Amino acid sequence: MNNIKIMSNSSNLFKIAIVDDNNSEIDDLKKLIEKFELENSCNFEVSVFNDGNQFLGSSMQSFDIVYMDMLMPGLDGIEVSKMLRNISKNVQIIIVSSTPNFAIKGYLVDAVGYILKPVNYFIFKTTTEKAIENLKKEASAFIYINNKGEKLKVNLNDVLYVEVLDHDLFVVLKDTRYKIRLTLNEFYENYKKFGFAKPNKSYLVNLKYIDSIKGNEINILGHIISISKLRRKEFEKEFYDYLGET
Repeated sequence: MNNIKIMSNSSNLFKIAIVDDNNSEIDDLKKLIEKFELENSCNFEVSVFNDGNQFLGSSMQSFDIVYMDMLMPGLDGIEVSKMLRNISKNVQIIIVSSTPNFAIKGYLVDAVGYILKPVNYFIFKTTTEKAIENLKKEASAFIYINNKGEKLKVNLNDVLYVEVLDHDLFVVLKDTRYKIRLTLNEFYENYKKFGFAKPNKSYLVNLKYIDSIKGNEINILGHIISISKLRRKEFEKEFYDYLGET
């Protein structure tokens, strides 16, 4: 059975992370989330992390929205958010802080909003609505991958390339890779509309991550992938069609 399926951000189910070291403030935020769910007929699957390192040890790119505290033991919220941004551009980060001192730094991590504690529901509501609106605008597809008994949601926009290795198929992200039970051709037919093209019989590349094409070689964030003679003409057409669309 396939271990992969498309999920659209138009769904009313959202994976939420709260990263905060104050249990009382976490409980307050949970109550606001519950109120928002009732008013908006949506469902939030909430996970709580009590410090940045704990969050970094999770599958953090699988979350839709992250409510990020700034002042925590060890890594502060900006440092954690930067590491998250290195992995995913699509997760919606909402900064929740007792001080306005990090507001400017919030722009560096493309935070969708900055909420001061104690959290006002109206501000929470409008910021969360904006995050959900952003997610729906992306209208991105996700693949669900079974990884060591855990079902992970991976945004196709975060996949650099797909490769066949020892007869297995892997999706490769910036920080990791996952094996999936599809053939390369099945993945291509299902997901080429999301910007994937085939440079040779063993690879699919996400066109938006191509840094350069030199001769018969593609550079994707330092990963060099060859273009076969048989595929070159079709690959170039797909690449320039993609450039025209974007």
